[in-house]
Amino acid sequence: MMQKFVLVVVISLLGCSSSDMVYLCNGPQSKVYHKSSHCQGLRRCSTDIEAIDIATAKARHRRECGYCYH
Repeated sequence: MMQKFVLVVVISLLGCSSSDMVYLCNGPQSKVYHKSSHCQGLRRCSTDIEAIDIATAKARHRRECGYCYH
């Protein structure tokens, strides 16, 4: 079972281009993802900023940042 999970993760990572990556704040109130790690919406993030693929961000119920995606 673990081997399948690792394989899926590796395939997912290999299939992502840099344009598929988004950034999110891991704070408890964070609800959006960003196109850039330098977005003004991330300035108030007091926790780690994580780079993940957009599919994972959507699976975590995140929505587009109003600054990045207007």
